Amino acid sequence: MWTHTLDFTRNNYIAHNNLGSALYLQGANDEAIAQYQMALKIKPADVKALNNLGGALMKVGQTDEAMALFQKVLEYNPKFAAAHLNLAIAFKKRGQMDTAMIHYLKALEIQPNDAKTHYNYGLALESIGQIEEAAAHYRKALDIKPDYAEACNNLGVYLAKRGEGDKAIGLFIRALDSKPDYAEAHYNLGIALTGRAEVKEAIVHFRRALEITPDDTKVHNSLGLVLAGVGRIDEAVAHFQKALAVMPDYAEAYNSLGMVLAGRGEIDAAIMHFRKAVEFKPDYTEARENLALALEQLEQH
Repeated sequence: MWTHTLDFTRNNYIAHNNLGSALYLQGANDEAIAQYQMALKIKPADVKALNNLGGALMKVGQTDEAMALFQKVLEYNPKFAAAHLNLAIAFKKRGQMDTAMIHYLKALEIQPNDAKTHYNYGLALESIGQIEEAAAHYRKALDIKPDYAEACNNLGVYLAKRGEGDKAIGLFIRALDSKPDYAEAHYNLGIALTGRAEVKEAIVHFRRALEITPDDTKVHNSLGLVLAGVGRIDEAVAHFQKALAVMPDYAEAYNSLGMVLAGRGEIDAAIMHFRKAVEFKPDYTEARENLALALEQLEQH
């Protein structure tokens, strides 16, 4: 639509900005940046285009340039909530949490019913250990936007850790209803179903997560453990090995593979893997205990 508009109008900064936003949503980031820049050539003080260009630049790792644009937006319009939110996210990414929090709260003050801001503020709170407060903001985001997949997923993780498995599963399913290709929600649903011994369904969701993100090491490890638990050892080993091929210092996968090898009576190989797990994660209690048991077994033979 906006391409058509530009065919018939000149110097239409709104059309360039809107075309940029459409391209950005399609994942065409470079083309989106070009459109935002064209909008700003026509109207350099357009706060929407400045903010959108900043967002696109931040996506490709140009954080300094993005932050300068967000600051410029706020010079033109100190109450532009989206720029406060974007600055907050950028400061969080840099580890400057005090400054990030100022901008999150400013964004919420200006736009108290913005689901995206509540969700991102929840992420920030969670990152500094304020879990209850984070959950409250995920809930608020869902009050405003009930189909907010990421908020469903994060609140589900919080509830699962509190032992509220049924509610957590409901939220993971709700996330997937809204966003079927959401790998993290498939993974978390798989974990929750495993906890309820619904292994067949858990395997389905782990496999779906790997279809979407084939190199996700934690999914390979979790799927391997479930497969090992139902006696599908060769498949389990393949997933542990895949996890280690992607992340050679993944202590949990070394430990998992060690347990399977020990179960098959391959004690020497198991010991080697437990030692690797401890080498990469010295405080890994389970791997240390497994290593001690394997060494004890070796001595008995």
